Amino acid sequence: GGDGMGLGTMAASSGKWYWEYYVNTITGDNNYMGAASVETTGGGGNLFYYTSSTNSLRSTGETDQTGLTGVSNGDIVSVAIDLDASPPTGKMFLNNSQLGTTMDIVAGISWTPFLLNGNTGSSKAFTLNCGQDSSFAGTKTAQGNTDANGNGDFYYTPPSGYLALCTNNL
Repeated sequence: GGDGMGLGTMAASSGKWYWEYYVNTITGDNNYMGAASVETTGGGGNLFYYTSSTNSLRSTGETDQTGLTGVSNGDIVSVAIDLDASPPTGKMFLNNSQLGTTMDIVAGISWTPFLLNGNTGSSKAFTLNCGQDSSFAGTKTAQGNTDANGNGDFYYTPPSGYLALCTNNL
């Protein structure tokens, strides 16, 4: 509970990248998960994300995609960003089904995973998997799916050509 944001420790400015979030608990609204520019602070900056407030996808400078399926406890939300596309694109998946449609994201910056809780009256807990543990710290049965380079341990198979955000691929 409480306002708080977490940014990944690795970022990429080119390539195709994939990661997964396991939703341990989610209550209330103002939950955000997706990709953020490395200069993002306090929810400001360039973002591509799902928000539980309106069950929508948002991307800086794009029209929101609203009325999407809501995220619940036990769900897996996956993010796939293609920084080599022109313009770069992002897409999200809910339990391995694409959520909304592919959106344009801002070019010329470095992107990293992020989570944001913008509501002090709710609580959320997530486990981020950038390819290190498809069991999400023992909450699911490990699946052992790897990226195109044979790296990572994902619950779902990454889309074709998308890689684990890890040092071996950077």
